[in-house]
Amino acid sequence: MNSQAKPSLKTNLEAVRFNKEVEIPKDKDYLTHLNDLVRALNSSIHFYRAANQDVPNVLLAGVFNEIAESHRMCVEALQPFITYTVGEPEEGNSFAVELRKVYASVLACIKSDTELTYLSNLEEVEDKLLELCDRALEENIPVTCRVIVNEVRASIQVSHDRMLGILRARERLAS
Repeated sequence: MNSQAKPSLKTNLEAVRFNKEVEIPKDKDYLTHLNDLVRALNSSIHFYRAANQDVPNVLLAGVFNEIAESHRMCVEALQPFITYTVGEPEEGNSFAVELRKVYASVLACIKSDTELTYLSNLEEVEDKLLELCDRALEENIPVTCRVIVNEVRASIQVSHDRMLGILRARERLAS
C-alpha cells in the first residue's frame, strides 16, 4: 500500500494561501474563464441544493448534497486567484445554469418523473462545468492556478461520471 497519499484539493488550496513564493500575476486576462467557471459552480451548488429538496429519494438527495459540497470546495479553491487579482471574490451566478435550474423545476412540476428530470439537467450542468474548465486550461494561466484548475476539473469529472451513471441506470429503470 502506498504510504504517500495524493494531495487533496484542500491541501493544495492551503499551499496557495500560505506559500509566499506563489506568484499570481495581476494580469486580468486569464480571469475571464475562471470567473465564468466560479459563476457556473455557484449556480450548480444552488441547483443541486434545490434538487436535493425536490426529490423524494433520500439516497439521491444525499448524492446531490455531496456534489454540491464538492462544488463548494472547488469554488473555495479557485477564489484566491480571483480575490488576489481583482480584490474581491466572485459571488455571481451563471445565467445559463440558472436558466437550466428554472427549466428543470418547471419540467419537474409537469412531468411525473422528477428524479429523471433533475438527473438529466444536472448531468448537462456537469458537462458545462467540464467545458468551462477546459476553456480555462486553454488560457495562459499561472502554474499554481493551472494545478488547482486541473484538480477542480478532476473533481467535476468524478461528479459528472457519477451523475451520468445514475442517469443511465435510472433511464434503464424507466424504460
